[in-house]
Amino acid sequence: MMMMMMKKKKKKKKKKKKKKKKEEEEENEEENVYGVFDTKTPTLVVRDLDMIRDICVKNFNSFVNHRPFEVPEPLDRMLTVIKDEQWKNVRTTVSPAFSTVKLRRLFQHIIHNARSLVENLREKREKGEPVELKQLMSCFTMDVIASTAFGTQTDSLKNEGNEFMVRAKRVMKSGLNMVLLGFFLPFLAKTLNRLGLGFLRKDDIEFFTSFVDEAMERRKQEKAEGVTKRHDFLQLLMEADAEGDNLDLANDNMSQTEALALKTTRRPLVRQEIQGQAIIFLFAGYDTVSTVLSFTLFLLAQNPDCCTRLQQEIDDKLGNGQPTYTNMQDMPYIDQVLNEAMRLYPPGLVLDRICSEDTQVGDTIIPKGMIIQFPCYAIHRDPNIWPDPDVFDPERFTAERKHGRHPYAHLPFGQGPRSCVGMRLALLEIKVALSAILQDMTPVPCSKTVYPPRLKFFQMAAEDGLWVKFTPRK
Repeated sequence: MMMMMMKKKKKKKKKKKKKKKKEEEEENEEENVYGVFDTKTPTLVVRDLDMIRDICVKNFNSFVNHRPFEVPEPLDRMLTVIKDEQWKNVRTTVSPAFSTVKLRRLFQHIIHNARSLVENLREKREKGEPVELKQLMSCFTMDVIASTAFGTQTDSLKNEGNEFMVRAKRVMKSGLNMVLLGFFLPFLAKTLNRLGLGFLRKDDIEFFTSFVDEAMERRKQEKAEGVTKRHDFLQLLMEADAEGDNLDLANDNMSQTEALALKTTRRPLVRQEIQGQAIIFLFAGYDTVSTVLSFTLFLLAQNPDCCTRLQQEIDDKLGNGQPTYTNMQDMPYIDQVLNEAMRLYPPGLVLDRICSEDTQVGDTIIPKGMIIQFPCYAIHRDPNIWPDPDVFDPERFTAERKHGRHPYAHLPFGQGPRSCVGMRLALLEIKVALSAILQDMTPVPCSKTVYPPRLKFFQMAAEDGLWVKFTPRK
């Protein structure tokens, strides 16, 4: 009898704890600034848009770095990992690689791979096969990156089992596990890395670093032989020096104020830095572009009126011709569609910074060492900012509607000097692929479609896949 009473009391205590935890979570959801613990790490979660602006721009020098993250060499030289002056130098040196002039040079690589993508989809359409968008768009993205970054062909759309693609997928999967471990158990991630027991396979890292090294040596040899130089990202990294291109402010999505935060002496990149930037270009571009492109097509399949309107804009601008760099810059509705797709399914669920010195932001004093999180997914679905937040509505991003909304309510690529340096190239790839596909065919739901998609834990990925069919244009 006594044992039964004790069990009942324990159950009551558990219920009280659960109830208290739920109440705390609900209270936090209504707060714009609140503290949590990532295991033992105190973290300030910031949803206040003015504070996000101040942290990203006004007080940027106190929040230059991301949270500490242990990765093996040469990944520790990647732009997303390096800190302080090293980051400022590399960012300033790399930024001109994404200027208008450079993007125009890369454009034909994108067009070539978009044609291959459309041919692949035509074959599936003619066979009546459904398409899992994420898988197919990952192949397209890998082919684009291989050509725009390294001037090589992987033909992943025709041969998904090629070594480049297989190893890239494995690194991406291992990288996610490493991120989760670093996020929830940072002390263990650090120890495993130093013991050489991390999630990333040594032979995979060596494959990609060797690939970069061999490509660099090949270019040096070509230069000595007088061969016409290539126009790709690796070549731009090799040519970057202190006397090179000026930072293209107008085309780097930065204001004058933000660019001043990057003011530093530029120097040539050392080999490990080139390796690091080439690798982050590969993996960040691979995941970001394929995620945004696949979710956008999936949403268009569920919203035929929006799809028809976008096809009309594409027809008006392109006719039967292929996309050009110029007409890709003058398509307002495709921008609206992409922005709304990235609002619902942002490439990054959370952004972070770490405070380098005691700093007052608004009414809040943030102590040195405090980790800051911006919960992008939650902000993007906040009903106080976005009425009917779960509804796909590209009209949210008309010029008039954008003007009446806080500029930091939409954070798909981050904000300020530490925002995604390759954003413009990523959007260009997505626009070209969308235009080429929708000129020729229309995505529609199929028997395998699960809508709305169930997201995997801590990932912007669909548990059941993103399945559609494609039908010919009428």
